[in-house]
Amino acid sequence: MVIIALLGAFVFYVALYLIWESTQSRLDSVNAVLHALNNMMWVPQNTVFTVFRVVLLLATAYVVLDMFRSAAKRATRKKDNDEKNALSWKKPPSVD
Repeated sequence: MVIIALLGAFVFYVALYLIWESTQSRLDSVNAVLHALNNMMWVPQNTVFTVFRVVLLLATAYVVLDMFRSAAKRATRKKDNDEKNALSWKKPPSVD
């Protein structure tokens, strides 16, 4: 769910930036749009877009790190469960 929200926020960011850039200069060719996208990625000229980009990057980093952390926990939990199940299948020692 968070990943879908991040994708939506990124699309919203790109759309807002292109609208803002179209008020600054004409986006009448593919080259102009590519130039605007290049500016959006590397040199956003408005503080709002810089802050929004930083927030998106931090949220994306959090989601990726959380995904790795939960995968590591799941693997550890599965390993512990497998060891417990393996121990339960062993025969008890026979008493002679």
